[in-house]
Amino acid sequence: MMGIFTVIAMMTISARPVVAVVEYRSGVGAGLQLATRMAKVLKKRSRARVLGPRDVSMNYPGNFYEDLVACDEEPECIAGLGRKVGATDFVYLSISKLDNISINVMRISTRSGRVVAATDMELPEGARVSALQLYRMLQKLFPPAFFQQYGSIRIYSNVRGALVFINGRKIGVVPVDKQVLPAGRRYVIEVRSKGYSPFSMSLRLAPDADLKVDANLSKHVVVHGGKPWYKKWWVWAGTVVLVGVAAGATYYYMRPREANGWVRYQ
Repeated sequence: MMGIFTVIAMMTISARPVVAVVEYRSGVGAGLQLATRMAKVLKKRSRARVLGPRDVSMNYPGNFYEDLVACDEEPECIAGLGRKVGATDFVYLSISKLDNISINVMRISTRSGRVVAATDMELPEGARVSALQLYRMLQKLFPPAFFQQYGSIRIYSNVRGALVFINGRKIGVVPVDKQVLPAGRRYVIEVRSKGYSPFSMSLRLAPDADLKVDANLSKHVVVHGGKPWYKKWWVWAGTVVLVGVAAGATYYYMRPREANGWVRYQ
């Protein structure tokens, strides 16, 4: 029986992996929409970027669906189709129905033309596959690093050459044009320079974020000798003298005086 195909391709920017997700259904309706839903999970959980079926058709040189049928589930043939759309891997879902719904998934490398990993699942008719179940299937196909997402932070300052620290670790000096870091974590950014008040902020880095931090450092208030005014010895000495003078004046005016045999207070 002729199957129905849904294709989702994942294109890459820079060093990101390119994964094409292919769904083949035999005797099963389109209600599960596993390829489309798996693509959404990949978007959310992985480093890859996802293109829908229309994008794949537009980028493929020919009729993608006809060529996919002609491959007859042969891994090397599917890998060849993947290379034409720039994919590094194909995730091939084969969905069929006997007593239960059987889902077989293969990850095919477009470089070697071989099956790298595989997994399967059986469901009773009418059951729905959750997003978590799809994610667990993908985890069996790809290494943990595949699901690590990243963002970047650019750090600038009004004081050129100021030291930059991220979570207490020295990164370098400003400007830091691009620091690529794992997403979903909190980072404390500090910028320090001698003679300036330090800058500090905390942020959570979202996936694919490209944040710019502009650290505006202000100078310390100092006097000759390089120490803040409140640390100078003569400031404290002068304060002690003034306190002493004030105490003496208070005693002078408040002391008892004699007037016509009476003790008079002022």
